[in-house]
Amino acid sequence: MPACIWNIRRRPIAGQEENVLRCAIGHMEAHGLPGNVTTSLATLGGNGGYVTNTIQFESFDALEEFHDGVISNESAQNRLAETASLCQSVETNILERIKSAEDIPDGFVPKYMARVIFTAKLGMTRELIEALLETRESNPGMKHAITRPISSGQRVRITQVYANIDDVRAGLARVQEPGTPRRWVEFTQTVVRPVDRIRYLKS
Repeated sequence: MPACIWNIRRRPIAGQEENVLRCAIGHMEAHGLPGNVTTSLATLGGNGGYVTNTIQFESFDALEEFHDGVISNESAQNRLAETASLCQSVETNILERIKSAEDIPDGFVPKYMARVIFTAKLGMTRELIEALLETRESNPGMKHAITRPISSGQRVRITQVYANIDDVRAGLARVQEPGTPRRWVEFTQTVVRPVDRIRYLKS
């Protein structure tokens, strides 16, 4: 199970969306590590969508070694700077893996990704994680991944992939159905759930 992931989230300048996407995929192809690139399909706010790189690592040591290599490579730094010049903003984060996605059918090809981001009430992050694990185990289909950013003591994220838009709708609606454990509600301050299109994927 991958121990952690490195997220790089870029908000392109208006009109530069395809160029940022092309650069983001180029970065993934250059290092060849497992991960994906997604683009926003459903977002909050009016400042445009994101292009997000997700890179998976088997250990935090492996992530650190990769990062050491990036910051010591002038060519890699120049490519990243060129991509950043096409963006309004660039955010990075490291996510600790609590649970990987499981029970994915053979031959399944994901097309969409929903990231549901929870902010726990102060002091209740552990209780929120336990409640989300309970909800996860009640899911009769694929089990979503659960991660938490090391930069925040209150945020927890679940990530699920889908084959089509109607599956996205049904999956996000399932948490409201009778019989689905919803104990997580009492430990949660806010929830946002952006939906993305998967544009590049390497296992």
